[in-house]
Amino acid sequence: MNGEKIKNLAVLLAKSDTEKNVISILEQAGFWSDENAWREYDDNPINYSTIGNQQSNADTALVEKIINSVDAVMMRECLRKGIKPDGENAPKSIAGAQKDFFEIYNGKLSSIDASQRVNLSENILLVATGGKGSGKNPSKFLKHF
Repeated sequence: MNGEKIKNLAVLLAKSDTEKNVISILEQAGFWSDENAWREYDDNPINYSTIGNQQSNADTALVEKIINSVDAVMMRECLRKGIKPDGENAPKSIAGAQKDFFEIYNGKLSSIDASQRVNLSENILLVATGGKGSGKNPSKFLKHF
């Protein structure tokens, strides 16, 4: 499969809203029933601890994405300052990172005013897609948190 076909397949899969649609795309591409096209996640046959650790409810999965985005902002700030996020010089807590990277007194968000919180929130975007007019899933919203 050439690069353009791979890109098109990836785009089709990314735009899929349902499991049924993903299976259909993979069937049409000849992958769904081809056991040679599949391998264990991370090449680890006992990977359930990684895969099974995903949230099963949409609301908790959404909250997890927001929390992960906060972690990503903290990691970005480490890298901007030349600090390895998992290194000795990295802050040992979220409060420490907030104090060190954003000059938040005692690392507590309660010590900053609403405009400062809004300014910080602009580092995080939540984009929800899907539904295509079904009314069941968000598809037109971009929200700052």
